[in-house]
Amino acid sequence: MKRYLFFIAIPISAFATMFIPVSIEQQLKESDAVVRGSYIGQGSKLIGNDGEIVTEYIFKLSNSSGFKNNQLVNSNEFKFLVPGGEWQGQIQRIEGVPHFDASKEYVLLINQERSNYWLHNLSLGSFNLIKENKMEYIESMVFPSHPQFGKISYSDFLNEVEKRFNDKFASVEYNDMYIAKTESNESEVVSQNRQVNVDRSIASSSAKKIDDGQNDQSEDRFQIFWLLLIFVLMGTYYKYLTTKSEK
Repeated sequence: MKRYLFFIAIPISAFATMFIPVSIEQQLKESDAVVRGSYIGQGSKLIGNDGEIVTEYIFKLSNSSGFKNNQLVNSNEFKFLVPGGEWQGQIQRIEGVPHFDASKEYVLLINQERSNYWLHNLSLGSFNLIKENKMEYIESMVFPSHPQFGKISYSDFLNEVEKRFNDKFASVEYNDMYIAKTESNESEVVSQNRQVNVDRSIASSSAKKIDDGQNDQSEDRFQIFWLLLIFVLMGTYYKYLTTKSEK
C-alpha cells in the first residue's frame, strides 16, 4: 500500500527590531499626534501597490492632541497601522509590535502618512498607564525599569504634550462636541437663510398681490369713467335732437 506525504508550506518572514531608550520629549517631537484610549480589536490587510501586509488596530479614544478637528472623525473607532501580520496564509512577523489588553488604557504616539495613521516606533511609542501611591504615570512598554525613561508622571507628560503641540491633551468628548457644535451652527445658519428666503418670497408675493389688486381697481374705475362719459354724451345728443325737432 502506497503512502503519500503532503507538506503544507507556510511562508514566514521575520524582521528583528532593536530598541534604544529615547526620552518622551524626543519621541513627541518625531510624532504627529498622541492619543489615550482602550483597545477594541485588530485585523490584518494589504495596503499599497506592493500589497504590504499590515495589522490595523482599533481603539476607543478618551484624549488626544495634535489632530485637527476634521481629522478625528470617529473617536469610538480610531484606527492605526503597524507593519506585519497574517494575510491569507502569508505571515510577516515584526519583532517589537506591542500587545494590548482590552481591560487597560494606553498612551500611543501616532504618525500620519497620507491617509493612514501609524504607531510611532512600535512598542517604544506605546505606554502603559499605571497608578502608584495615588499618582498616575505612563510606563514604557519596552524599558519599564529604565531609571530615566521607564516611568514618567502623568502631569509631566501632559506638560510635554502641551509644549510639543501647543495644545492640551483634551478629552475627545470636547473635540466631538466642538465638531457637533460647528455643524449645528452651520445647520442653524442654513435654516435661518432658508427662512429669510421664504419670508422674502412671501413678502414679494404679498406685494405682488397688492399691486395686482391696485391695478385691477384702477382698471375698474377707468371703465366706469368711460361708461359714464358715453351716457352723458348720449343724453346730450338726445336732448339736442329733441330740441331741434320741436323747432
